[in-house]
Amino acid sequence: MMGIEPVDRRVRKTRRQLRECLITLLKEKKVQDITVRELTDMADLNRGTFYLHYKDVFDLLEKTEAELQEDFNQLVCKHDAVDLKQRPSVIFNEIYSLVMLLLPLTEEAAFSLYGIPLFDRKNRFFYVTDG
Repeated sequence: MMGIEPVDRRVRKTRRQLRECLITLLKEKKVQDITVRELTDMADLNRGTFYLHYKDVFDLLEKTEAELQEDFNQLVCKHDAVDLKQRPSVIFNEIYSLVMLLLPLTEEAAFSLYGIPLFDRKNRFFYVTDG
């Protein structure tokens, strides 16, 4: 059986730089207004390097969202239902840490899914929705 090869440290660093620059630019403008040149200049990378990893800015955004979702799923799956029921603050603290790590938000912004705010950064609490 073939195992999954670990991603090279340099590749992880490059992808992290691009993700962080994308997030920074998303605070200023819409994704459709962000260019690869703008991203790579900000990240101090060659455009060719960008295209080794992503097709375009939308691909970078999609993969960043998928990475966040996978990290979130792993976080939730590591807790059993009994633990979540008895100590729900544990998972919320981990979610908060994940959100702050992956999405360095401005004070005005809130983590949202489909436009529904899920997290109030100022007051540090999550909204519970039916879905």
